[in-house]
Amino acid sequence: SSFRPKALLALGRIALWRQERWAEAVLKEALSGLETDRDRARCLLLLAQRALLHEKTDAARAYLDQARTLALEVDDIGLQAKCRIAEGDLFRMQGQLENAQVAWQEAREMAVASGEEEVLLRLLIRRGDLNALAGQLAEAQSDFATAARGYRELQLPIREGWALLRLGRMGGDVEVLQAARTCFMTCDLAAGVAAVDAVARDPKHSLDWHL
Repeated sequence: SSFRPKALLALGRIALWRQERWAEAVLKEALSGLETDRDRARCLLLLAQRALLHEKTDAARAYLDQARTLALEVDDIGLQAKCRIAEGDLFRMQGQLENAQVAWQEAREMAVASGEEEVLLRLLIRRGDLNALAGQLAEAQSDFATAARGYRELQLPIREGWALLRLGRMGGDVEVLQAARTCFMTCDLAAGVAAVDAVARDPKHSLDWHL
């Protein structure tokens, strides 16, 4: 039935956010049964993001090319914007910062046109990363703080947690790091909790929680 592939797509998205090892297998199974180009594009984009997470650049490019083609065919501007963000991430991973910035700017224009607020917050995170890289620390902190507030308003605690972690990594603010830790604990995201404890240089802080 068409229900199972859609359910697998939803499960795969959650597994990707949680960085589960089985995310890729679930998404590939979903892809084989999805019936619409829009759903296939969403699934291919998630597979690309998974490949980027593991720095598999060739696989990421192949998935992205397919996802973007389908997103164009169904005329989904919001989905096209998400594809361009991922392409920018790929360019950054390959050391092509100028190409990354072009891709992200195009994604921003698409996100504004389609009213994709969450996509704009993703781009704010990337601008913060670039500001931090350029030594513009105040600007980077402002970007991360604004993104964290936006994610809180959209009730996306995992993304809020990663934004707060970036903010806490810059200043070492104990309260910010605890807020990030709380976001991840709320979602039962062990990888996020461990990341916060590593930044806080206290890897055993949440040992009881993990157990």
